[in-house]
Order: sequence, then structure tokens, then C-alpha cells
Amino acid sequence: MPELRLSPDPGRFLITGRLEDFNHFKMGSLWNIKDTAPYFHDNSAKTLEDVLTHYTFALAPGGILLTPRDSHDIIAWMKLL
Repeated sequence: MPELRLSPDPGRFLITGRLEDFNHFKMGSLWNIKDTAPYFHDNSAKTLEDVLTHYTFALAPGGILLTPRDSHDIIAWMKLL
């Protein structure tokens, strides 16, 4: 089983003060995602390509295995939303 790592960002807990909201985040819609950069709760991804790179390489071990064509197709689909 992979190691569970919690973010140092307390998430919704900062807003609600409820312990059950610790490390939880409110997610927005994907509609018009191409027009809503930057991405992630901390605005660390400037482009959709940055988002995909994060999920391809950041998850240990291995992340999501995507070919360049897969990445291109996913980003093209997201830009259609």
C-alpha cells in the first residue's frame, strides 16, 4: 500500500473550523477550465499542461502513465469543456 502523505495545507478547515474538513478542498467545475488558470488550491499550476505533468510525475510511485498523445488528447478535451 502506498504511503499516505497529508498536505500541510489544512484546506476547508481554515474556513469552517470543523475537524472533519481538515485536508479537504472544495473543487470547482471543469466547465470553461481553459479560462480559469492558475490551477490547484495554491495556484501552483499555470497551465493545463502543468496540471497534467503534476499528475503524471508527482504521485509516488509512478504517477499516471500517459503517452504524449494521451496528454495532448486529454488537454484538447478539457479545452472543449
